[in-house]
Amino acid sequence: MLTKKRVKIVGVLVVVVVLLYVIAIEIQSIQASKKQLSFVKNLELSLRAKSTTTKPDIVETTDAGAHVIKKEGDEERRNDTSNDDAINGFRHQPMDVPPSPPSLQRSNWCGPDNSPQTKIKYIKTHKTGSSTLTNIFHRFGEANDLNMALPRDNLFYAWPSVNARGIANSIEHIGNRNFPYDILASGHVAYVKEGLNEIVPGGTFVTILRNPYTHFTSSWAHWHVYDHIKHNGGPMLTVYEFLENFHKYKDYMSPSDKLLLINNMASDLGLHNPTVESTKLLIQDMEDNFGTVLITEYMMESLVLMKRRLCWTLNDVLHMSLKVSHEHKAMVVKDHPSLKKLDELNFADLMLYRHFNASFWRQVEEEKKNGFDKEVEELKEMVNMHSKNCQRFVNYDEDAHRVELEENLSLDKQDRLCHLMMLDSKGFVKHLKKRDGYPIEKLECFASSYTTKLMHLVTDNPADVQVSNIFALNSVLVKTLTYEDVNNVEQVPDGMLPRPPIQVHRPASSFALSVRGLTYDRNFMDAFSPNMMYISTFRHPVQEFLDAWTRLKIEEMMRAVDPSLENALDEYLDNTDYWHQALNRKGFNVQRHLTNRIGYFMGVPLQHTPAQMEHALNHIWWFTHIIIAERPVESLVFLRRMLCWKLDDVVKVDLKEWTKATSYKISSFTSRPPLRVEKRLLEINHVDFELYRRASDVFALKTKRQVSFADEIEMFNSKRQTFLNSCESSSPQVGCGKLNRSRREALRGISPSHPLQPFNPPQILLDIDEPRE
Repeated sequence: MLTKKRVKIVGVLVVVVVLLYVIAIEIQSIQASKKQLSFVKNLELSLRAKSTTTKPDIVETTDAGAHVIKKEGDEERRNDTSNDDAINGFRHQPMDVPPSPPSLQRSNWCGPDNSPQTKIKYIKTHKTGSSTLTNIFHRFGEANDLNMALPRDNLFYAWPSVNARGIANSIEHIGNRNFPYDILASGHVAYVKEGLNEIVPGGTFVTILRNPYTHFTSSWAHWHVYDHIKHNGGPMLTVYEFLENFHKYKDYMSPSDKLLLINNMASDLGLHNPTVESTKLLIQDMEDNFGTVLITEYMMESLVLMKRRLCWTLNDVLHMSLKVSHEHKAMVVKDHPSLKKLDELNFADLMLYRHFNASFWRQVEEEKKNGFDKEVEELKEMVNMHSKNCQRFVNYDEDAHRVELEENLSLDKQDRLCHLMMLDSKGFVKHLKKRDGYPIEKLECFASSYTTKLMHLVTDNPADVQVSNIFALNSVLVKTLTYEDVNNVEQVPDGMLPRPPIQVHRPASSFALSVRGLTYDRNFMDAFSPNMMYISTFRHPVQEFLDAWTRLKIEEMMRAVDPSLENALDEYLDNTDYWHQALNRKGFNVQRHLTNRIGYFMGVPLQHTPAQMEHALNHIWWFTHIIIAERPVESLVFLRRMLCWKLDDVVKVDLKEWTKATSYKISSFTSRPPLRVEKRLLEINHVDFELYRRASDVFALKTKRQVSFADEIEMFNSKRQTFLNSCESSSPQVGCGKLNRSRREALRGISPSHPLQPFNPPQILLDIDEPRE
């Protein structure tokens, strides 16, 4: 009995010891996990104050309407190895950073039974060729009908926030497409492993890294950091001057500059305040969870390696390079002393690149045993062949590609592939949303959200007055003005061009600038109120002239000089210079007020140089939206798209009043053949003719490239009729009685009262007061 008791006691003790041992191991494991998780938590806490679910106030300047695609013969190639010493040798090593451990990366991240991997979480880094990867993932997802997580704003998954909930909330759920997703690859997102795994369970992560030296210099140029430093009070610097004196000039950088320049790749990977230790933890985390880390300088080899890791085909990684800048060549000057500063400044990016560049080549060497080089050459040949086939579409923007893909029913397979490969990430997201039935009003927007920050270049016609009324009906706050008494807008005779105001209300709450008498000067306007969306109305020069002729009562003025005139307009057309001199009086230059009025608003002096005219013509392309008075419905629908408003916001307009701007008939003024009269009027108003023709061409080109534009015009007409019917009912909608207000009446009620500030526009005009000798 005693022996049996001892055996039981010993057995119990053994169990206890084993349990204690297991508990001890578990505690160690938990502590290790806590250590790694604490760095993520600290990152989240450090960002919480400034973290947001929307993108920061930065602008991808190359994409504001022009998505640059690499053309044949470009010097900056994705496989360029002209900087091998800087890229591979790493002559400049980070301070106190020990060598990275060998890669423990898995060699196979395929799907079940070695099927193609369809669960992808792509961490898109900035200025690394990452848009090419996004396009590849988009095409793979569409071809296989995968559930794609698409960002609400078409660009960002709450970047740069590391808040998992914010990232999840940034995804647009369309119809039956909801959690869980197959692919998250459409925009920039911070690496938050747990949160992203909830969105896309299983599968693998993928990212791309670039040589930190070229990455920094390229980012410096692309984001115009030097301009921001100068704008904030610093000097104009080269990238190397900045690096040599970083601590002196860092405070002149904007917050977005710091985010996009200092350890930016580490930041994109969720590490916003890196240390050597936290970067090591990130590297190990990536080794465990990233199926492929591509290297920008070796894109072809990277794609073949990814293709093998994911069990894809070469057709799956076929591509064309997107968003390659032709303006900035970020070349590293070898052994430039300032690079040592960059080693210290961007040590985390350098650690990441050194490790994964070395890991990449170890994997490549291993794969070379199985025909790797042959596949790389095959992919190069495929890319070159398709690049040549698609060359004719190289100048298309995202909307033009989408029009072909979504509205050209006769598009063949090869051309479809070209348009898909050349579609940038924002355009592809819209394409996928359209496929899933996303509403046109929400989808077809130039801005990413409802916009009221407008620079309205006021012109003098009824159509433009209706545009001001639209702004007023939508409660767009407009800065109010004060004019000199002698030039008060209310006292200026009808048809005369007013001088600019002398004072303006500039409250911080105002969103729009709508100034009668202010002519176009981009530098002044940007300095006065930056980052505005420019809008203006153009009408045919003959209509512009006949309107001014009528309102200025030119015929009465001519008959006061010569009562025997048979036809005033005929006499003016035959003796234009004489009548310009005869009708001039103090304070009134008839040529300025009567002719080339569009030129006046665009800042073109009467006595202008060819360079001044070309400047005005070129700047028409810079306007966010051109309104053509002769095309009211198309102009209003396009306005809605540019501002990301709703159709209900632009249907409240008096089109009868609008069309008064274009209702003049030559036959009402003369019995001469209309075409002959029109030709002469266009000769006299040659500046207006050139500007109007350019504006019409820009408008036609932009509207032609609008997706579902005809459908939205039908929606506009339907909604407008509903609005008009409501105005005739017993309970009319708001705005019915305000459709035909004057501009001053429209804007008076919505402008807040604030102290005045001086307003000193450049005095380039303006010979509107005194007659020309």
